[in-house]
Amino acid sequence: MYWKTNMFGRRQNPNCFLALILSLLLVAPALGKARVVGRNQQGADRDYELCDHSLANPDAGIPACTRLIGRDGNGETSPGYYNNRGVGKVRKHDFEGAIQDFASALDRKPNFVDALKNRGIAFHLLGKYDDAIADFNQALQIDPKAAAIYNARGAALFQKGGINRAIADYDKAIELDPNYTNAYVNRGQAYVSKTQFDRAIADFDAVVRLAPKDPRGYINRGDARLSKGDFDGAVSDYDVVVGLDPRNWEAYTHRGEARRLQGDLVRSLADHDKAIALNAKAKEAYTNRALTLKDQALTLKDAGKLEKLDKAAADCDEALLIDPNYLPAFLDRGWIRRLSGDLKGSANDLDKAVSLDRQFPLALSFRGDTRRELGDTDGAVTDFTEALGIWPEFVPAYTGRGLTYEKRGDFPKAKADFEKAKILPPAPDGLAKPAQDVARAHLAALAEAVSALPKEPTGDTAKTERDAAAKARAELERAKTEAERKAQAAAAAAEKAIEELQRFKQEAERREKATPDVVPDPGTRVALVVGNSRYRNVEFLPNPQRDAEAVADTFRKLGFQVLAAQNLTLQQFRSAVDAFEEEAKKGADWAVIYYAGHGLEVGGVNYLVPVDAKLVADKDVKYESVPLDDLLQAAGKAKKLRLVILDACRNNPFVPRMQKTMASRSIGRGFARVEPEAGTLVAYSAGDGQVAEDGDGEHSPFTQAFLKNVAQPRLEIGMLFRRIYDDVRAATHGNQEPATHYSLPGELFYFATK
Repeated sequence: MYWKTNMFGRRQNPNCFLALILSLLLVAPALGKARVVGRNQQGADRDYELCDHSLANPDAGIPACTRLIGRDGNGETSPGYYNNRGVGKVRKHDFEGAIQDFASALDRKPNFVDALKNRGIAFHLLGKYDDAIADFNQALQIDPKAAAIYNARGAALFQKGGINRAIADYDKAIELDPNYTNAYVNRGQAYVSKTQFDRAIADFDAVVRLAPKDPRGYINRGDARLSKGDFDGAVSDYDVVVGLDPRNWEAYTHRGEARRLQGDLVRSLADHDKAIALNAKAKEAYTNRALTLKDQALTLKDAGKLEKLDKAAADCDEALLIDPNYLPAFLDRGWIRRLSGDLKGSANDLDKAVSLDRQFPLALSFRGDTRRELGDTDGAVTDFTEALGIWPEFVPAYTGRGLTYEKRGDFPKAKADFEKAKILPPAPDGLAKPAQDVARAHLAALAEAVSALPKEPTGDTAKTERDAAAKARAELERAKTEAERKAQAAAAAAEKAIEELQRFKQEAERREKATPDVVPDPGTRVALVVGNSRYRNVEFLPNPQRDAEAVADTFRKLGFQVLAAQNLTLQQFRSAVDAFEEEAKKGADWAVIYYAGHGLEVGGVNYLVPVDAKLVADKDVKYESVPLDDLLQAAGKAKKLRLVILDACRNNPFVPRMQKTMASRSIGRGFARVEPEAGTLVAYSAGDGQVAEDGDGEHSPFTQAFLKNVAQPRLEIGMLFRRIYDDVRAATHGNQEPATHYSLPGELFYFATK
């Protein structure tokens, strides 16, 4: 059973969200009836009824709507007929035809909310999430209190990876309708994807309370409990579903997976058998049964083991007959083939799994294991390292990489990875604990090998052996000392900011000295530049618009492709970020975002404030502002370097007047600290607790310093931001100190190459 980007790296069935939207929104509205007289009246009445229920009976509803369209032509009732025919086509999976019908309805009635939201759903089902979001946005402008549309837009945002924005939409849907079970289900699943299992379980508790006979609440709560490691609680929830609906195949196979993780392989296999008996097309049940058969095989020896592994692989084959692109089947079969010794077949399957989702750490880690056994240690290390970049606490990847380093003879690195695997908290996924056992065993073997080395070799012939032994001991001791140093540094959270600043300065100095004679080509670079000055509900800010225009001009001169925008409303801001993300996806090496305007932090989350924000209360911030996470996500599509530069820590007039609805929620004028992902730098115009000055000149002090230094040739970015720090501090007489948070590789980066 594979969840989407939770702590296991497992994937969730993507159709789950779509089914929720479909059952909720694609409901044909009651139709106004055109006047029909004579003997055609009875047939016309029947057509009205059938067209009105096109979702429930599309085979009868679609032709009925077609006949009504033929009778009514372009009359006032025709938009409803087109809409309902589109609903039926969605039910029949004719999404393109449905979109055409909804468009015909909107041509005749442009503010037809049902047609807009239904077309949005059809776009969603086609995977055209931007088009779906555009329709939902338009529908919300017409009907801003439609909880169902917020829920639908949240689902489309989730599919695009905008989880925080999706949760904000689900929050709004629930605020508008506290009994809206679908929004609770969707929000709970979003929390699962963020590994916030207690929040997810609370949402599924609400579903169970509101709809005690609806299996979804129990299945989803069981899934969240399973992800959290509460296997008994998960089994109890699945038991309830089986009691409510003995033919619910999902409950059986999910219970089977929980029992597998409990170690109850006999009852696990029986549950998966039952699920497949109930639904022979249940691809998830086949891959789940394959995992149970694989676990049974590992308890056997010789021919019995191979026979079980063959059966497990055959189940993956069945899943692929149902869905030739089903990622879990390639993943499991690749794992099973490696265990059975078919390394080439394993590599082929795992290559396919990785191609289906490059951000799936489990597929990368499994492929790393296979590559190691094939002797491709370079490829294996790359896979494990990439997996850890996506999921830094994935124990099997540390163990797998440690085994690879050990195979290379690089014992210090192997020891460091085994130590990391050993100390991480084990995830309840059935993978972490065995990986930790392997790491402990190999650590013990390494220690034993060191202790067995000769202490005092004698004679001229022993010189080489003595030197090698001494070197091995020294390397292992160095690795141990380094690991202990890192652990102590991680524990010293209070000193972290000071240490980071010092490291940043040292690295900047090193990079400046290491500047090559020929600066490397930076590649394709894109930038989004936004300046918000004309706020509608607080006073005008003089400098952001001028600052942004000057920065955009400078970026263009430096060879950037620039998307520049001023005074953006919330919708315009989101659209600009989405457009920038699409440009970054097209192969950009750098993605840079510069923002000048108001920003604030609420409850530890950073937001940028559009010009139409009112921010009457703290709860409004997530609905009326743009999370910094959205900018980081958009910039994250670049291949080499992601920069977000924020001149937005000004004295914020929204904060003093903002109503505080939760006593535990902090409100800050500036920004909270961030921990950027690899290859990312976030620069704030002022540090924690400070307020950035807007300045009396043409530009703010921060932007003035940025413009002064950014175009200087051969100035590496580490030294660039150090000089900006010095210039801003001098210009503000020490009152403002820019802050930079980063996680950069060893490569050198330059804005100006010549």
